[in-house]
Amino acid sequence: WRTGDFAVAAVYSSRTKQLPTAPYNSVFNHSRNETTDSRAWIEGRYDGHVLGGDLRARVAYDEYRYEGNLVQSLGPDTINEDRTKGTWWSGEVTYLREVSTTITLLAGAEVQSDLRNAQENGNRTESNGRSIYAPTFQASGNSRYWAVFAQAGWQFAPGWDATIGMRHNAYASFGGVTDPRLALIHRPSSDLTLKLIYGQAFRVPNDYELNYNDGGMAQKANPDLAPERVRSAEMLAEWRFAPDWRAVGAFYFNRMTGAIKTVTDSSDGLLVNVNGKQGIGSGIEMEVEGRTPFGLEVFATTTTQFGNIAIGSPRTQVKGRLAQGFAGDRVTVALESVFQTARTTLQDTIVPAQTLTNFVVTTQKFWKGLRIAAVVQNLFNTTLADSADSEHRQDRIPSPGRQFLLKLQYAFQ
Repeated sequence: WRTGDFAVAAVYSSRTKQLPTAPYNSVFNHSRNETTDSRAWIEGRYDGHVLGGDLRARVAYDEYRYEGNLVQSLGPDTINEDRTKGTWWSGEVTYLREVSTTITLLAGAEVQSDLRNAQENGNRTESNGRSIYAPTFQASGNSRYWAVFAQAGWQFAPGWDATIGMRHNAYASFGGVTDPRLALIHRPSSDLTLKLIYGQAFRVPNDYELNYNDGGMAQKANPDLAPERVRSAEMLAEWRFAPDWRAVGAFYFNRMTGAIKTVTDSSDGLLVNVNGKQGIGSGIEMEVEGRTPFGLEVFATTTTQFGNIAIGSPRTQVKGRLAQGFAGDRVTVALESVFQTARTTLQDTIVPAQTLTNFVVTTQKFWKGLRIAAVVQNLFNTTLADSADSEHRQDRIPSPGRQFLLKLQYAFQ
């Protein structure tokens, strides 16, 4: 809903997912192994012109709920029950103004505070018509943070732009940190853009990563978990080599310190979140996108990583899409494909290279605001698998074969 410069939006979504793969020592392929997570929020927003600049402000209320049930044993049935409930409010304001023909300034602030943050885990035993619940873990917290940020853009010469930004985050539990962001942009011609970008990021562990445990069944807490940091640099070139065609090439370099990951503690066999050692990642990305004279849309991108790569990650990934519109582009037929090179699992085995191909038909404005999408997933019924995470006993999770999906979307006018 919108009136003038003010708008209000609200969203609710819920998803229930079956877990046949037996995570966290549960019974394999049991129909009661499932999770349900839901999210709801309402937001008020202002977008207006104030004192010669653009002012944007928002305030929001959010709620998140999670319920997980995993059958641990049969006869009598023991179900491990996970519950999380969180509510929080947040606000943000930004102001953007062109102070001259060559300088643009942006400043802002944001704040977020929990109203409720509760986690609970317990085991429910069902036998002879009786149900007994024994809690193993209960915790509640109240995290909050605030941040201020500023950015200046300067066109210091024809075809040359520079951006410098700074952001300071202050957390009630981990203190404050200030991160810069720098960019240099050069446009030697109207068809070519070159960029150099540097930035830093900081993430504190959330309450789940810090405190969660299930009473010693599969996972334990690590209250000494520290924040993770990443420093990144990127060189990028974008070339529009034809009216309807563009190509992008980029080289990136990341240095991460204290990355949070889940491992198995060899002393007790329980999963625990820990900070990893310093990791360095680099690679290249290339992308081509365009449209032929007869309307065929073409998109292709490839990414290759250098040096040591993360477990479960391919060294090279290639994505492609061909799409053709019909009936004045009201109907689009597309072929999508993703290729991945071989990946290493946590158990030091290899998931071989694989290709996933999907066939998609979409309609725009089929009837008033109705949009229909029909998908044949894994068109060629290829054998596919992904490296399993640490909560699983097996080294890989097989993917389904050919599937048929139908999506209906209606936009109210």
